[in-house]
Amino acid sequence: MKVKHIGGNNDLQEFNDEFPKHNLVVAGFFATWCGHCKTFKPEWEKFTGEAKKSPLQALVATIPEEYMKGAKCDQTDFQGFPTVRIFKDGKFEDYKGERKANELMKHIKTLVSKSQRGGKKRRRSKRRRTQRKRRKMRKKGRRRYKRKTHKRRVRKRRK
Repeated sequence: MKVKHIGGNNDLQEFNDEFPKHNLVVAGFFATWCGHCKTFKPEWEKFTGEAKKSPLQALVATIPEEYMKGAKCDQTDFQGFPTVRIFKDGKFEDYKGERKANELMKHIKTLVSKSQRGGKKRRRSKRRRTQRKRRKMRKKGRRRYKRKTHKRRVRKRRK
């Protein structure tokens, strides 16, 4: 992965040029005055270190609050800082998982693997599905039979 730390207008311009070229972009938005950002910063640094070594094709950007308005990526609907936003194929999602470097890396790897396999869950064979349905129906049938026989017994007792 390619890692960008935006610290000036030149870095911001480079990020804006590279943003449309990548299918997957992970952007961390931070504020210097925010306490949560200060506690998350070491984990984010650890994540960017892992990302540099990773063979995945993505862009990881650290965007401080002062340069947010100049970034081309969508910065709307922030709930607070720090926000980790993952842009994939023109859409974005906010990362809501655990704020640990290894958890974030796992999440990104699952996103990449989903896109490589088409994102669809493998369905079970038709034969297995029909067998499961049959078992369910047998269970339902037994229950119905028990109810009917119980009702018959009750009616006989009443007479």
